[in-house]
Amino acid sequence: MTGVRIHAPAKINLGLAILGKRRDGYHEIDTIMAMIDLFDTITVHQVDAPGISVSGMDTVPLESNLITKAIRGWCERAGLPVAHRVDVVKSIPFPAGLGGGSSNAAAIILALNALHPDAVALDAQYKLAASLGADCPFFLNSACARATGIGTELQHLPAPGGWVVIIVPPANLQAKTAALYGALRPSDYGTVAQVDRIESALTALDSISLPNSFTRAALEVFPALTVATNALTSVAGTWSLSGAGPAVFAVTSSEAEARRWKNSLATMLPPEYAVHAARFLSDPPRPELLP
Repeated sequence: MTGVRIHAPAKINLGLAILGKRRDGYHEIDTIMAMIDLFDTITVHQVDAPGISVSGMDTVPLESNLITKAIRGWCERAGLPVAHRVDVVKSIPFPAGLGGGSSNAAAIILALNALHPDAVALDAQYKLAASLGADCPFFLNSACARATGIGTELQHLPAPGGWVVIIVPPANLQAKTAALYGALRPSDYGTVAQVDRIESALTALDSISLPNSFTRAALEVFPALTVATNALTSVAGTWSLSGAGPAVFAVTSSEAEARRWKNSLATMLPPEYAVHAARFLSDPPRPELLP
């Protein structure tokens, strides 16, 4: 039995501008995404018996799991049999706006590439990732990128330094992203200039605002979000929304300050609010072949 282990990182949206709705029904966006060292750990084994088994994600039905869809899509393109066991150790909260599902799917593509080098062309990998989620291609090969179009057009950027402290309030919302898009108003839309300003300040993120077009809608849709934003404001003086939420975060250049913020938040928030401190990654994780 052959196996691969890979860390699937979370991401933070450093600002997110929704520019408007396209004729095809999708929304045009402009955002900067950056990987952080909050990981799910995924181990993929090729096995003899046909089929897919996934452990560690019992709350997600097998056939709707992006991991399963990624394996089936990759094997179809490679012309190889579907015969894999996947073990997942979850650390990324879900749903949160931290990209956990898309990161898991991209990790599967990278793991299968390591098991079968050159079996699937790079452009086919990218198209598979884009079919699984708009932010999935980002997780294939960039620690930081500006994403435009529907989120799949990527311009690689230098990774920011520093740390983030994240609060994920409790949320129970089916089809979260669709619900948030449905709650948008034209007055929520942002501009390219907002993201331009963020890109020009990637080395000093703790000194600028990080606007997100989903903010008003998220505050309406997630009742528990206000508790998180008030707590983060009291400790860090500011907060920003990641993705469509409900995760909120603040940036600091200091590891010591990040850990102080985390400790303070952990004492003031109810236990159902997850609090994490994480640093920005300079490089994306790579698969490790197992003996």
